[in-house]
Amino acid sequence: PLQQLALLVQQDPLPLGFASQFQDQEISLLAHKLEQSMLRLQQFAERERQFNRDASHELRTPLAVIQSSCELLLLNPPQDADAARRLQQIASACSQMHLLIQSLLLMAREADAAAGSPVNLAATLQQLWQQQQQWQPRPELTLQLQLPETLTLMASPELLQLLLSNLLQNIWRHSAAGTVCISAGDSWLLLENPRTTNPGAASALSG
Repeated sequence: PLQQLALLVQQDPLPLGFASQFQDQEISLLAHKLEQSMLRLQQFAERERQFNRDASHELRTPLAVIQSSCELLLLNPPQDADAARRLQQIASACSQMHLLIQSLLLMAREADAAAGSPVNLAATLQQLWQQQQQWQPRPELTLQLQLPETLTLMASPELLQLLLSNLLQNIWRHSAAGTVCISAGDSWLLLENPRTTNPGAASALSG
């Protein structure tokens, strides 16, 4: 019975009510305790996903208001240097918050997000670049794509956008004025950004 229980708990997912098939008193007690522990873990994980989903949706509305206000103000930035710097900080914090909310929503529906579908890489990068330019305008930073326009990847669109958004945010923080070049191979993506004046900053990102 103990070997049977050991083999059973390796299944994913565990069958419901598996403890009832064990008649031996000691093994039955162990199986029931294990079943109760697994049930509590599943309930905890479900509550956490529900909280992430609800909290993320609630945060989206005020964040959208702040983002749209920042975008309007950035169209005509204040003359005062300190006020302009603070506005840029708010815009940067908004974009980081947006990625955080995306991450929470992704965790809340991780089963659905795992499914892959064809994603056009060039179109996705262009869309995310324009989005980043809206959030934190850097007209002195331009994008050059050295990859086929028809290149597609089989991936979760949500996961891929989240990964690329984080890479572009790093480029925004660690680039001088110039051209960001993105190229791709069979199993790699290379992002080269202009070197900053900060000697500790990276000049290229790859993965």
